[in-house]
Amino acid sequence: MRLLKIPRVTIGVIAHVVTVFSIIYIEPIIAFIYKAHGLNNDQIGATFMLIPFAMMCLGFPLSSYLSKRVEKGAVIIVAALFMTLFFTLAGPSEMLPFPEESFWLRTVELTLLLEFLICATYLNFAARQMPEMTEGAMEALGCED
Repeated sequence: MRLLKIPRVTIGVIAHVVTVFSIIYIEPIIAFIYKAHGLNNDQIGATFMLIPFAMMCLGFPLSSYLSKRVEKGAVIIVAALFMTLFFTLAGPSEMLPFPEESFWLRTVELTLLLEFLICATYLNFAARQMPEMTEGAMEALGCED
């Protein structure tokens, strides 16, 4: 409980919980969208393989690159802003309807792209958030190592 009294830790925990909940929450909704657009159960299951694939192919290399070149606070803020944008566009929302099937990027492709971007951005957020929380706790508790 002492850790939750530290603002950097509390904000990190809340942000992490909200983000993980959002990723878990959006999957069942997207499954219904895929079903409505004619994908069978095997294809819908395969779309959820995109989550670890996005993290491995884009998230890890980008996170590694940014950790050596950009301040972690900036990465956290930019990743949070991009995740907010991607979650907003992923919908489904009455304010942001999915495009018609005649549009150049159809609903299924748009949803897959946004799911890929959410997961790749989440890893950059999470990988930078944990060291920030650890440093905040160490400073507040007077730890040296």
